[in-house]
Amino acid sequence: MIPVGPLHITSDEPGHFRLFVDGEQIVDADYRLFYVHRGMEKLAETRMGYNEVTFLSDRVCGICGFAHSVAYTNSVENALGIEVPQRAHTIRSILLEVERLHSHLLNLGLSCHFVGFDTGFMQFFRVREKSMTMAELLIGSRKTYGLNLIGGVRRDILKEQRLQTLKLVHVTAHRIDPLVEMLLATPNMEQRTQGIGILRSRQIARDPLL
Repeated sequence: MIPVGPLHITSDEPGHFRLFVDGEQIVDADYRLFYVHRGMEKLAETRMGYNEVTFLSDRVCGICGFAHSVAYTNSVENALGIEVPQRAHTIRSILLEVERLHSHLLNLGLSCHFVGFDTGFMQFFRVREKSMTMAELLIGSRKTYGLNLIGGVRRDILKEQRLQTLKLVHVTAHRIDPLVEMLLATPNMEQRTQGIGILRSRQIARDPLL
């Protein structure tokens, strides 16, 4: 048995995991979560106005906060039948894609680090800086956007911001392709990941995975 957490350097979230292993294969796992309960739901319910909650939901996660903010605003808008302008939908979608980009690059870098390929880790994080710069250009903040309002967004995206962001998108795409080729050509990555994390249809039918 190998214990991991609740305070462990590789834990992305505060939880305690007990991994039961047979050699290098994990055959079972036990877990206990909720070690850091922040009371965000009760805070939103009792201390904040409906538009203030957009700032709180931005802070649910340090990586995908804007997705939580959009989920909250969409829920309120759907419940109240509020129609959101198409431009606001578009701006939200752009920021969701920027967030998704830096989140994926983060996890690709961490995957390299976890298998001992730190060159890949540093290269993916170097490219990730471009996506963080996109957010800073569009919003003024690299991570916590504070963009959403019920029924729309707090600010527009100007022409100059769009042009600079498109240039960064082009540069980022140009730099990601060689990194993917590098990963696929690295024997250590293939040896450590081949056959790992495969979900077969019978497992999906048997186990609640979400």
